[in-house]
Amino acid sequence: MMEISWVFIALGEWLIALAFLTKKFNHPKRKLPPGPRPWPIIGNLNLLGSLPHESLHHLSQKYGDLMLLKFGSKPVLIASSPEMAKEVLKTHDAIFASRPALAAGKYTSFNYSDITWAPYGAYWRHARKIYLTEVFNPKSLDSLEYIRIEERRILSDKYFSDHYDQSNSDASINFITGGTDTSAATIEWGFQELLRIPNIIEKAHQELDRAIGKERWVEEKDFSQLPYIDAIIKETFRLHPLCALLPPHYSTEDCTVAGYDIPKGTAAYINVWSIGRNSKYWDRPGVHSRKVVRTTMANLLHGFNWKLAGNLEDISMEEIYGLTTHPKRPISMIMEPRFPLHLY
Repeated sequence: MMEISWVFIALGEWLIALAFLTKKFNHPKRKLPPGPRPWPIIGNLNLLGSLPHESLHHLSQKYGDLMLLKFGSKPVLIASSPEMAKEVLKTHDAIFASRPALAAGKYTSFNYSDITWAPYGAYWRHARKIYLTEVFNPKSLDSLEYIRIEERRILSDKYFSDHYDQSNSDASINFITGGTDTSAATIEWGFQELLRIPNIIEKAHQELDRAIGKERWVEEKDFSQLPYIDAIIKETFRLHPLCALLPPHYSTEDCTVAGYDIPKGTAAYINVWSIGRNSKYWDRPGVHSRKVVRTTMANLLHGFNWKLAGNLEDISMEEIYGLTTHPKRPISMIMEPRFPLHLY
């Protein structure tokens, strides 16, 4: 009986060894991107924290611009440089054209029915064609300027309604005329940065007074004469992108990205926040440049002198992470009109 038991043990060991060798030769070891070792069950979720874009940026300093992590049991690719973003979004765009089925897409886009979250297929291609030919062509964009103006009226009402009665709010919203639909979050970040370096506001006033004068507001057509204002806007977007992590893409088949093997079913995130602070491209990546969102920001600068109500130390650059990234603590500012009163 003892001999029979040893035979079964030996046979079991032989079968295990055979299975291991078969798997090894049939599935050669992949060259995966670098990344932290995942924990069982949770993967690398313990490394994300409350500001995942910042946590991933710090990880990229150690593991490189292309990292592979695990969110639970799911592989996740993180691109943190323009080159790696191009690999995912352009070089291998057909493979990464689809989106993973996440709760964000289900509950914010009518069960994955908009172009942002829809899976790649005939529906997505048709929707994309409509966007390109009917919505985002120059003629359509020009015809929709009145909608952008109304959006800015709504935005200005948001700013004034918390501090003024309705009559003052109605009288004041006219100062934002012409331009693009810059979000409230970007405006907030822009002034948080500008008030830390007041001479930028002074230089912006000089350019606006020279190019526009003090008898009218800024319009879309004026921006070819406002390179400094344009630089302020771009610098604000660099430091504080509205979407710090782009909605993830999803690999529909095995592929090779930058020499690394990427398995099918890998989610791919582009860390826009990290790209804007990559030391390879910016001398002082975390500092607002002296040459630092379009018309709304320009008119706020053009029509008012801006002062900080408190101390410089009251300005906090801490963030709240969500669908868009907002300042954690708002600041109080004093606005002084620069124009004749009839323009307000």
